[in-house]
Amino acid sequence: MRFTIKFHQHSFSPGEEIWLSVAKTGISALTLQKMVESGCFEVRGGSVRPENVHDILRVIRLRRHLGVNLAGAAVILAMLDRLERLERENEELRRRLGY
Repeated sequence: MRFTIKFHQHSFSPGEEIWLSVAKTGISALTLQKMVESGCFEVRGGSVRPENVHDILRVIRLRRHLGVNLAGAAVILAMLDRLERLERENEELRRRLGY
């Protein structure tokens, strides 16, 4: 099964929150509901934040290829987010120190 994320591009004011419609994503409402309940990401008014599109695809891959349940996927996403944040901080510190 192939999943697609469709959204319309709009112009937004700086600092305005951007949410993408998930109405025609190819993800069933039940699957999306379970992802939200597991804490994978937030849905507001049938929309997700653009940065969550990557998380949706990660959850699908974790489930399909590794058999990870949604609770496990939520923990993995949180750990990956933390790892990415720490890597950015590490790079910034190295840059400041001239490494």
